[in-house]
Amino acid sequence: MVKGDDTLETMTVFDRDGEVVFSTGELAIRALPPTDEQTLANNVGTMRSSDRYLQVVLPLRNKFERVGDLVLTADRLKITRSVDMSFVPVMVAAGIACAAFGLVVLVTWGIDAATRRRRVAVAFAMSYLLVAVAVAMTMVSVFSIGAQSKGRALADSLSQRMDDIIQFGIQLDQIEGLSEVLRDYQRLNPDISAAAITVNGRVVVHTDQNLVGRYWAGDPSNHEYRAELTPPNHPRSSGVILSVPKAIVYWQVLRNVKNFADLFVASSFFAFLFMQVAQAMQQARRSTGPSATDWRDSVALELAKPIFFLAVFVDHLGYAFLPQFVSEMALREGMPANYVALPFMAYYLCFALALMPAGRYEQRFGSRPLIMIGLVLTSIAMAMIALASVFHLVVASRVVAGIGQGMLFIGIQSYVLTKSARENRTKANTIIVFGFQAGMISGMAIGSLLVSQITPAGVFALGSLIAACVLLYTGLVLPSDREAGAVYAEPLSSSQIWREIGWMMRDSQFRRTILLIGIPAKAVLTGVVLFAMPLLLHARGFAQADIGQITMIYAACVIFASSYAAQLADQSHDTRLILVFGALLTAIGLAMVAASGWSPLVAGPHEQSLSAAMIVLGIGLVGVAHGFINAPVVTHVTETAVAKRIGASPVGAAYRFLERGGHTIGPIVMGQLFMHFGAGPVAFAWTALGVLLLGVLFLITSRVERPAHGASEELAA
Repeated sequence: MVKGDDTLETMTVFDRDGEVVFSTGELAIRALPPTDEQTLANNVGTMRSSDRYLQVVLPLRNKFERVGDLVLTADRLKITRSVDMSFVPVMVAAGIACAAFGLVVLVTWGIDAATRRRRVAVAFAMSYLLVAVAVAMTMVSVFSIGAQSKGRALADSLSQRMDDIIQFGIQLDQIEGLSEVLRDYQRLNPDISAAAITVNGRVVVHTDQNLVGRYWAGDPSNHEYRAELTPPNHPRSSGVILSVPKAIVYWQVLRNVKNFADLFVASSFFAFLFMQVAQAMQQARRSTGPSATDWRDSVALELAKPIFFLAVFVDHLGYAFLPQFVSEMALREGMPANYVALPFMAYYLCFALALMPAGRYEQRFGSRPLIMIGLVLTSIAMAMIALASVFHLVVASRVVAGIGQGMLFIGIQSYVLTKSARENRTKANTIIVFGFQAGMISGMAIGSLLVSQITPAGVFALGSLIAACVLLYTGLVLPSDREAGAVYAEPLSSSQIWREIGWMMRDSQFRRTILLIGIPAKAVLTGVVLFAMPLLLHARGFAQADIGQITMIYAACVIFASSYAAQLADQSHDTRLILVFGALLTAIGLAMVAASGWSPLVAGPHEQSLSAAMIVLGIGLVGVAHGFINAPVVTHVTETAVAKRIGASPVGAAYRFLERGGHTIGPIVMGQLFMHFGAGPVAFAWTALGVLLLGVLFLITSRVERPAHGASEELAA
């Protein structure tokens, strides 16, 4: 085995005292200490690692006790060198793609702006896809080799068991029990579909007795691995053949390549976002001349896009593993189980409380300083949690992060609205929607993949650095929103704001919408999708990358469903039924997640796959449901009687403020359910029932009503 695998340095047997009993290979490598030891699949052993070596430790037991260990040691440098060599052609392809794109930019420099913009965009997309395809094909090749190496190793191992028979010149058909040996080997290695021993091409032993005596015939649907038992040109050529279905190999490759698919999506958002910014800056400088102020003002909206996208990206870098990180820290300090929800509650509570002061600050000083303060607080919060060693520091960091993100949200929203006042207002909404959903998807994808490489502290430190870079970009590039001619309203007092909210809450239609639809939807987002779901998946053994990918499915479904829901609302003019449909889908999705842990439903040989499929489908349905709620619910509240009296804009802003209560309530409710029922399906089932009852109650009680007489008089006044 050592001779057949270049990356395998030694195989060593240690006794119970750690002394070497046997070792193969030229190097004498001791067993690594069991720090940060990882359990292998099916609990067959453990894996240890250092900067230089990887070791697999397989326990050796007799009938009574563990008597020693078999340790396989691989060289990290050789593995890395082998993988790096596979990616050399990718570097060549990337160089060719970059050169070709640069050539297109130069050739199209003198043509009209519209044609040039279109051609450059097509060239960039083709270059990006070329490199992505090259990376994907290389990864498939690398993982295919790894997946098939197991079959080759099994064939080599089985042939070594037969080696003595051949060396003593004994005929294989004279040995009894070989068929039982092959069947036991197949039972211990379920990936093997068939095993056989052939002599001059004829089968003498086979796991299927009906094929003994026939000539070996390959199956195109299987990978076949042959290990020779006799030397070349031997008169009786003998060998061991193992068959492994190609579907198993493809599935193993797919499980690894899916991480690249997530990285591809996240990188696509980055690439095309900054490509749009670069094109806008280039076009503006060509059309407005060398004046820096002029060209920056003309593309202010494009320059603001990366700020909100990267701010959300930084905030969501740790969401795939943050619940587990907080839970482990609370458990280590002996805190009650319901304390796990405290950092999440603190974040969303401070986010909501920061909105109103941030709005008043923006009216006095403008949105650009508000954006920069929010970025400073975000960077500080990520640095705090990266250095946090106690639970209270984690809570404090989430408080700072909530305040920073709340200020950022108000600052960006006000900035794009101000800059789009003389253009198309749709651009402002596009920046907010795209920035949040794309930032969420990219952050969770990259964060979940990075955490296994640089630890949670490293991910948080990286987020702090990115926020600092965005702060520098904002200060150097983003133009001020205090241009001449801008009109700023006098800031409202807190009493006036709360009085307006009180008027709105007297409208029964507005009140039902926010309490029965709006707040529950946001509570499901923060309490289930971002808090409870990662804990459930971690408890069931899902990898961090898988947790991030499942959460990405939610965000992707929200994006795809939102556009369809908006069109449906405009065509039907009945947002009430759309909201009810969203609540119903939310309940169904949560019920599917709950059913994924119900043993009578998922019991069987494919229990884990079926359970994972139900979780993915359930989370996807919740995402679709929220896509049917997020946009139509704002339209619904802005068509209420109170909106017709005081205006749609104040009502929409008040709704956005009040629904933040759902963000805060969600982790609290799920924390209490977990404390009473455990981190299992029962908590999700109760949540599904609650959402369903609220949706049905909204359907029954919802009708167009005039506001109460007293409220009408006060509003008129």
